[in-house]
Amino acid sequence: MTSKFKIDSSTDNGIGYDMIMGRDILSILGIDISFKEETITLDHVTIPMKDYHFDDKIPKPTRSELKSILSPRDEPKAPQEATDRAIKILDSTYKKADLRKVTDEASSLNDQEKEQLFKLLWEFEELFDGTLGDWKTELVELEL
Repeated sequence: MTSKFKIDSSTDNGIGYDMIMGRDILSILGIDISFKEETITLDHVTIPMKDYHFDDKIPKPTRSELKSILSPRDEPKAPQEATDRAIKILDSTYKKADLRKVTDEASSLNDQEKEQLFKLLWEFEELFDGTLGDWKTELVELEL
């Protein structure tokens, strides 16, 4: 599953919700919300909805507070560029590179430089076979 969403890391917003999710991610995760039964079901586990309207300890959000929380926020440029790059990489079609074509299309190089580039790329031809390598690291689990 791949989804793009924004995170509000403030701890004092006091709106009475642990998380606000849209229909898209609810659908992807298979979360069933029944307002008739006032329950939330995921993987055959059903829990009752919280009713913060009758709990005076939980501050009630104003319309402007909810609007500010739910309004899109601009993601900083560096993380956005990293996300865009990762999406571009994941969406790529992987096939063996035509090294001669790659060097011939290097319009900023003269013929001698193109030939030098071709020889260098050819020396490491196995790197351009269109397959992805393995990243050797410990497994990381992210619980949603």
